[in-house]
Amino acid sequence: GVIKMEINAYYQIGKDHKVCEDYALCGTEPFPYAILSDGCSSVNDSDIGSRILVSMAKKNIQAFTPDTYKEFVNSIIF
Repeated sequence: GVIKMEINAYYQIGKDHKVCEDYALCGTEPFPYAILSDGCSSVNDSDIGSRILVSMAKKNIQAFTPDTYKEFVNSIIF
């Protein structure tokens, strides 16, 4: 039979933070993935940076392969 994968993302603000700096997305196309950015609470607007990085990774997820993950991550950051 076919095995179906359930996938979800969850993040929660820390008790000492005013804004949650973390962000996560997941999906199943073109393959199952979960993307997480751990924001930095000592930097202003890192919640926005987390969302941008995760969104760019999702937009370009089709370019990811296990053999080229370093290049993929570098392309998202730059």
